[in-house]
Amino acid sequence: MLAKALNLQDDDVVSNANPLTMKIIMDALHNNQDIQNKSDVEIWIERLNTMLKHTDEIFGDHPDGYTWEQCADYLNLSVEELKLKIRADLYPIRADYLQIFRRTKHVFSETLRVVKFRQTCEESTSADVYNQLGSLMNDSQESCDKLFDCSCTELNELCQIARESGSIGSRLTGAGWGGCTISLVPESMVDNFIKDVKEKYYGKRYPNLTQEELNNSIFSTRPGSGMYLYSV
Repeated sequence: MLAKALNLQDDDVVSNANPLTMKIIMDALHNNQDIQNKSDVEIWIERLNTMLKHTDEIFGDHPDGYTWEQCADYLNLSVEELKLKIRADLYPIRADYLQIFRRTKHVFSETLRVVKFRQTCEESTSADVYNQLGSLMNDSQESCDKLFDCSCTELNELCQIARESGSIGSRLTGAGWGGCTISLVPESMVDNFIKDVKEKYYGKRYPNLTQEELNNSIFSTRPGSGMYLYSV
């Protein structure tokens, strides 16, 4: 639907893509983008902001979703053809309304947050850098909950308690629909943070956990340097 709305359905790359992804659509739309003297981060930010603008313009009048019939009509397909095209036979979709606007907005905005997180880590000289990173994490959690529907009551509560206990930013994690959260906490506050979360969340929801189980449920870690590729 996005490719058609942007008149990209006849683009060679778009029409032959299987599966067709939002990044393919974004790249096709920006084939003629002026990228001279721009960093990778600047190019990504420009493209993603453009896609968010188009998302609001194209799908924003259906914030609660489209019916199967509306989607099929837009693509000049029958509902059966649409379901076959998106492989609903293999991956059943249990919904009467397809959340095109919310899902599309989440994907582009979440990618933008990742790029901005990288930009902040690489370029920011502000003393407020950790608050900037924490804000991106909090915005991510809000989007995961409200737009992507991959959070839940317990995760929302855990993130809220974490922020009240000293976290600068908290969000769910676990490679999609995970049952864990990650929080950015000043080193000097880590011990008190863990103590508060144990009391306010685990103490109320899981009062019978042993100390060992509690220690396995919440713990501190530090960021590593990641993976390196050496060419020899």
